[in-house]
Amino acid sequence: MGPRTFFVHVRVPEHVAAHLREVQKTVVPDASRHQDIDHVTLVHTKKPDGGGEHPPDHIETAVEKLRDVASSHEPIRARIQGWGYFDGAENDGRKTTALVALLDAPGLDHLHVDMARALKEHGIEPSDSHVFTPHITLGYGTRDDIQTNLILPFDQLGLKGLTLTLDATWRSSRVRDPATGQYRRIVGAQTTGTTPFIFTSMSQVTYDIAERNLQLGMTLHSHAGTREDEYRIDEISTNWHDFKLGVFAEYKPTPVWTLRLFARDIAQTAAFRDRDVYGGLRGAAPLAFVEHRSLSNGAMLGINVQHDF
Repeated sequence: MGPRTFFVHVRVPEHVAAHLREVQKTVVPDASRHQDIDHVTLVHTKKPDGGGEHPPDHIETAVEKLRDVASSHEPIRARIQGWGYFDGAENDGRKTTALVALLDAPGLDHLHVDMARALKEHGIEPSDSHVFTPHITLGYGTRDDIQTNLILPFDQLGLKGLTLTLDATWRSSRVRDPATGQYRRIVGAQTTGTTPFIFTSMSQVTYDIAERNLQLGMTLHSHAGTREDEYRIDEISTNWHDFKLGVFAEYKPTPVWTLRLFARDIAQTAAFRDRDVYGGLRGAAPLAFVEHRSLSNGAMLGINVQHDF
């Protein structure tokens, strides 16, 4: 019987792994969250269709082809070039955030593409869940989300057609900052390219007038005073904004046409950004300057026209 999934990798030289293990002790002090520092993943495969296992003969043929692909490439020189967090990683089947050392390895992406193509030609599908980013995983942080969803119709109170909808998310996380060694929360999200707030909510009140195919509504977006942080080698920036209030009217003249008029940020609340910029590496260099910004773009009015085919 063959495995359900497998990955192709290159080994990390022992002298490099030994140095990274010392770094690992500092940035991931909880040894239970350490990852073995021994490889760089080139290709990870999907599970076979139907949830079975890869036939051994497929794997043997694929491995021989992978050897041919590897031998056709020139030797690749790589060096560690910074660090990062991969949100949406999995550890023992649980969603978490991985702390990784990033590699600068010109040519490695071409080897990845050629190996993925070779596997696919032999009936083994390479995984496409993430963009290929050469890295060495050092360990994992802790991250937990609590999500709530509330839909409350008011028909029983005699307010026919009136509905309150509330979506809210609370986030709790903890990781050690590689630059300073201090604990802080995890920021950034590889899968979305955004930095999440600790708390975020979207509330909506709608009033349906069914006989006129019309819906009126009001939206309220809030982070309840929490802020988002972004950490760079020499800078910490903090962003936040007040509540955002909007209204809309949606009309369906026919089942396939929808006309929506909307106004966003009608309270015209401001967004704020603070920057603490250091003269060099945070934790080693002194604070160079602090910057405060306030920005308000005003309300936005718009119209959406949609046709369903």
